[in-house]
Amino acid sequence: MRTITAVLFISFGLLFMFFPRLQTEYYSFYETRLIDSYEKINRELEAFSNEEPHLLSSEEPHAIGVLEIEKISLKLPVLQGVDQETLKVGAGHMIESSPIGEKGNAAIAAHRSRTYGRQFNRLDEVEVGDVITVTTNNHMYRYTVYSITVVEPTNIDILQHDGTAPVLTLITCDPVKDPTHRLIVQAEMTEALY
Repeated sequence: MRTITAVLFISFGLLFMFFPRLQTEYYSFYETRLIDSYEKINRELEAFSNEEPHLLSSEEPHAIGVLEIEKISLKLPVLQGVDQETLKVGAGHMIESSPIGEKGNAAIAAHRSRTYGRQFNRLDEVEVGDVITVTTNNHMYRYTVYSITVVEPTNIDILQHDGTAPVLTLITCDPVKDPTHRLIVQAEMTEALY
């Protein structure tokens, strides 16, 4: 009986110890799955139609695009909305902001995971002049970073824009551990491809 109890305690202890790592691996797998699913659906739709492809509807969250920052080796699915479930698996496009690629300010938020290289963990390494690429449906947009700031969480002025040019605003918590502020990276569209 003592052996069974000891084995159970050790098993639960190991599970408790490795749960955060398993959870991180699951969300990494899910991010990759979302990106792969997004790219596969768009390839299939392009093969059958000359019209702009639209993602299939389902109850499971699906990517509306992919955000890439080559400098920090980031490739992250972008989903619609910024609820907690969305932000667990990717970046979220703030519905209240402008659509990606159109005039105005398109805001995208993501967690700043403590795991190196996950989500916006390395966003603080981005510098003015760096390139951010966002691919949505049949379009690819390149943005060049022009501003990096840290603001209070209540400061929503950063979302204001005169609407004369397409701007992308990336938002995450700062610092990584015990965040008290928001790290804001703003970029202006420099190129719209296909």
